[in-house]
Amino acid sequence: MTEAFTIPRVIDFLTQETPSTILQSGADWSGVTAVLMKQGQLTFKSPITGFHLLELCVAGKQRTDTSFDSLIGPKQAYYRPNALFYAPQGQVITAETDEGEIEVFQLYFEDRVFQDVAREICTGDSSTLDLYGFNGRFDPRINSIARSIQSEMDETARGSAMMIDTAIQQLAILLMRQSHDARSHAKTQRITTLSPQDFTRALDMIEAHLDQNIGLNAVASELDISVYNFCRSFKATAGVAPHQYLLERRISAVQGKLSNTTDTLADIAYATGF
Repeated sequence: MTEAFTIPRVIDFLTQETPSTILQSGADWSGVTAVLMKQGQLTFKSPITGFHLLELCVAGKQRTDTSFDSLIGPKQAYYRPNALFYAPQGQVITAETDEGEIEVFQLYFEDRVFQDVAREICTGDSSTLDLYGFNGRFDPRINSIARSIQSEMDETARGSAMMIDTAIQQLAILLMRQSHDARSHAKTQRITTLSPQDFTRALDMIEAHLDQNIGLNAVASELDISVYNFCRSFKATAGVAPHQYLLERRISAVQGKLSNTTDTLADIAYATGF
């Protein structure tokens, strides 16, 4: 039987087995190890994971085929800024990526984090907790909390650890809720997701028109489907509605420009569609 992949081995495993550059790691927080890294092209198979992995794409673009034993099964995803990946503990994760490089922020959760939260918000035995993984999804709430944790990796001021512990609990709650909502939805209605090719075409079109008042009809027409089907399929694929994704990308664009340009706020707002 494969040895459990535990938190203390995360950094060594990544360094030895993947073509990645560890930019930042450590962070002495309760039940979580945080890693910021650059990831190149890879073919990867993990041992059985003894942790929950949440990964946020911070920068770059890369296509990946990822599979593990969960509701999603094998799935191709296009990583770009703000895309999220989550795999519950106890999984063997395989991944194969194309050329390109992405910067990712990873959180490795000990299972006790989820069990502690489950005992408070779930009825029954928390040991039966069955979580749902996802790949290449977008969720503004999870994104915002993950980025707030990332920003604290260098922070040593008093109170930081307590704030991060609260954020970690919030992430566990959101991931558990997504699992519940996904399973409940699967029992009542099956919605077709966009193909990987159509999904990336939609994202590229939205990205190219961040500074314009692009409508749903324009994107749906590009994919040759109705607006109604596009909205439903996009949300089933990305995890958020098209207008939520557009807003999140515009906010990210504003944040990038505020950090890297001397343009006025009015110019930045105009250039990003606000």
